[in-house]
Amino acid sequence: MKALIISGGGSKGAFAGGVAEYLINDCCNNYELFVGCSTGSLLLPHLALGKIDKIKQIYTSVGQEDIFSINPFIIKKTKNGYETKINHFNSIRTFIKGYPTFGESENLRKLIKKSITPEDFKELQKQNKKVMKKVLFVVTSHDKLGNTGEKTGFWTEELAAPYYALADKGVQIDIATPLGGQPPIDPKSEDPSAATEDTKRFDSDTALLAKLKNTKKLSDVNQADYDAVFYPGGHGPLWDLAEDKTSIALIESFYTHNKPVGFVCHAPGALKNVKVNGEFLVKGKKVTGFSNTEEEAVGLTKIVPFLLEDVLQQNGATYSKVEDWHPYAVEDGLLITGQNPASSKLVAEKILDQLNAKK
Repeated sequence: MKALIISGGGSKGAFAGGVAEYLINDCCNNYELFVGCSTGSLLLPHLALGKIDKIKQIYTSVGQEDIFSINPFIIKKTKNGYETKINHFNSIRTFIKGYPTFGESENLRKLIKKSITPEDFKELQKQNKKVMKKVLFVVTSHDKLGNTGEKTGFWTEELAAPYYALADKGVQIDIATPLGGQPPIDPKSEDPSAATEDTKRFDSDTALLAKLKNTKKLSDVNQADYDAVFYPGGHGPLWDLAEDKTSIALIESFYTHNKPVGFVCHAPGALKNVKVNGEFLVKGKKVTGFSNTEEEAVGLTKIVPFLLEDVLQQNGATYSKVEDWHPYAVEDGLLITGQNPASSKLVAEKILDQLNAKK
């Protein structure tokens, strides 16, 4: 397989486009995979379609204001051409606002969407070009198990199994947490008795461990950049994600934009306060999640802030379950839920099925 990868660089995309045109047209390279970030994402769909003129039109008609919402550069025309300097004031603004990039480029995302028409997308599909799917994993930042003095966090299997089920099928995955950075791992999930093939792979996966160490901050992510969202469990979500306003708004945004939303084990607790059109999202929906009998079995019925099975039913959901610790997942439209750690891969498979079914 040949892949063409183009990084960012603002107006340097015009140069990258010219090089790509040479590689494709003059060198007769046939690329099967196109990957880009920032300005590269603006180029690649048109390169895949062979629409070089469209690229030339874009790069001769846009200015910095079409790329950056907060421009990190000052460009001045001089007698010798143009002079570019760093806009220190705007750079400090992006730092204070907590943006993860040098300049805030919401405008670029809008430009990319505007430049690719539904007809372009259909043409890409006819050419059998692979369009990579992108899924956001939202993981807890909470590490205190109530007032027990013990630690909690996310459950390793519930992140590892879905991660590999999707990544091995070519899905790109980003991970975000309320606080950003390293999320806490429930120490009980690292016990050898809880080990699976996926958790063993996780333990030696330096790339995934590095990604976890540097998770995105939840307030910095945008549903428009993803095709679906998945929440792994562990007890942590019952404390933070159930009440986190950013998470609540994010789930609502994914759902109302017709994108799959998946949750496993305790993670459906993140749905506790999510409403769509004034009604709880789960109202009238078929769901599952960590059962009351499973909570009792681990001795935390009186420790957790709420019992998930009860809250889902109180919010109008049709809750169902199978025997404790057995794999079970429920799909009701865009809403996909799994009962316990053993159900993690089932949820991921249902998400993948929906992504593959979308034209």
